[in-house]
Amino acid sequence: MKKLSMLALASAGLLLAACDRTPPPSNLNSLSGTVVEGNFVETTTSLRLATGAWTGGAGSVRGYLVGEDGVAGQPAATGTLGADGKFALTLPTPTAAQLTALDTDLFGALPEDYDFAQDCVPQVTASDQSVRSTTMVVEVDANKDGPVLPIALSLDATPGQGKANLSLGGLMYVDRSVTLKGTRTCTAQGERLTVQVDLRLGKGWNKVQFAVTGDEATGAYAVSAVSGGFSSDNWVYLNEDLSGLSVGSKLPKPAFLGR
Repeated sequence: MKKLSMLALASAGLLLAACDRTPPPSNLNSLSGTVVEGNFVETTTSLRLATGAWTGGAGSVRGYLVGEDGVAGQPAATGTLGADGKFALTLPTPTAAQLTALDTDLFGALPEDYDFAQDCVPQVTASDQSVRSTTMVVEVDANKDGPVLPIALSLDATPGQGKANLSLGGLMYVDRSVTLKGTRTCTAQGERLTVQVDLRLGKGWNKVQFAVTGDEATGAYAVSAVSGGFSSDNWVYLNEDLSGLSVGSKLPKPAFLGR
């Protein structure tokens, strides 16, 4: 029994060591998928993002790097877009001047009204503090123009039974392999929020998936950022924005939000 215990401990140690190794260089050199059109379907208690076939015709797809001053003026890469929405884009290799220091505040883009309370924000640790990075947004240029992104959204505001589900994909480039990790759980008034960051980024381009889930009935909420892939190869072109929708009234209002 003692030998088995020692073997189990040794195996666990090897597994942990393997998980902490520097990720190998990324082999993500191109991007492909299907552009679909998204429309918000709203009722008095719900909101969901419905998708349908692309009707914008053939054209091009463009990738723009995002720096400290926002989206670059000229596309860093241009690819093809078919009339059926299928696209292909070769990912660019950014120059040193196009890279900035790695930002570990992965949740800074949340709406101000929904910032986490300070004690719910995880301390994200990077394995290499000298890493430089950039991100990229993708836009279509055809009979319909604008950004596209891999996104899914549904909100249910039924009193006491509200649910929220959001998934969103992003592209991140790093000039050397790095891991970013951080987890934090906080509770307030019977509700529990778990925030998790688990990114293993290889040198080059990487796919990052953000997800938000919430269940008002159980009081369990989770926010995560993980690397590896997107939940779908469909990239959504939004035919409308959220400005005319009563989104705020449908979002759960958990106690851990710092408002």
